Amino acid sequence: MRVRCVSLQYIVASRSKTVGSLTIGKEYVALELLVMSDGAWVRVLTDQADFDEGDLDHAIYPMTLFEVTDSKLSRRWQIAADPEGNVSLGPPEWQSRDFWDRLFGDLPFVLGKPDVSAYGSFSLQTQALVEEDAASQSSPGDIPAR
Repeated sequence: MRVRCVSLQYIVASRSKTVGSLTIGKEYVALELLVMSDGAWVRVLTDQADFDEGDLDHAIYPMTLFEVTDSKLSRRWQIAADPEGNVSLGPPEWQSRDFWDRLFGDLPFVLGKPDVSAYGSFSLQTQALVEEDAASQSSPGDIPAR
């Protein structure tokens, strides 16, 4: 799935927010899609992300900031629902209850540092999603860039 940024402003809890890490008109690979009580959200790599430097800066943003330019879902995605009724489409490893807490170091046993296995999973899945997108965007005779 691919989305194009159409706005940098959105409303959350009656407050206007402005995003500084996206570019209007730029397309982004959707890494994960979330549907929660406050709407649909998409996880993308931000403009600060740099694969060559190993920087996988990412965030979730409301879908109202984007238009869908390629609706084909990744073959790496699966659907999951949590007890609160939130639904996610994304890599199965990311859908475990504590994955994001482990990735961001929000669990006591990792002491503020990302869990190595969570970071490894995030890195591998992100790279695979970006490569899958590149392959689907190229012409039949093109070789996807790495």
